[in-house]
Amino acid sequence: TADDGSVIGFRTLTKGGFVWIAVAPDQRRQGIGSRLMEGALQQAAELGLSELTSQVDEDNLAGNAFCARFRFQPFLHAVNLSLDLRDWDSSAQIPMLDQAKASGIAFTTYAALGDTEENRQRLYALNKTLNATIPRDQPQPFTPYESYVKGRIENKTMPHEGIFIALDGDQWVGMTQVALEEGGAGE
Repeated sequence: TADDGSVIGFRTLTKGGFVWIAVAPDQRRQGIGSRLMEGALQQAAELGLSELTSQVDEDNLAGNAFCARFRFQPFLHAVNLSLDLRDWDSSAQIPMLDQAKASGIAFTTYAALGDTEENRQRLYALNKTLNATIPRDQPQPFTPYESYVKGRIENKTMPHEGIFIALDGDQWVGMTQVALEEGGAGE
């Protein structure tokens, strides 16, 4: 905060290792972001994290330069999408779900399957396999198991009821996960 009490920057570090740093535009290039990142790195070490991730828009040159100074490496190019649930019509999805079910695919949640070590290993292996199919500019190593468990399975913003699993018999063949954003409608 500035001398007058106004916020000039902040940082967030999740238990899963996601770091977000922001500095007011008129306060940049004064070392504030670097001090915030150094604090995040110290906190990450105290939490026993082995990796940090962040998200910067591709056209944010200053943000990308900042990340490069701290040796962050790009691993995924994403497209941000939103869905207005007030206008959502699920009827278009029903034929696809029916077709999947007719071919023997069942859908459940991680919560229904139970949070066991075996299921944690299965979820990790499935997510790792599916992650390898994402087109990237260069290969990217997947999150280590311990970090995955902390960031995805034990993270309260990623409820087990929001981890959807597609099953073909006993085999886990697909998944998606919903995360609750802090301060969002889910809280």
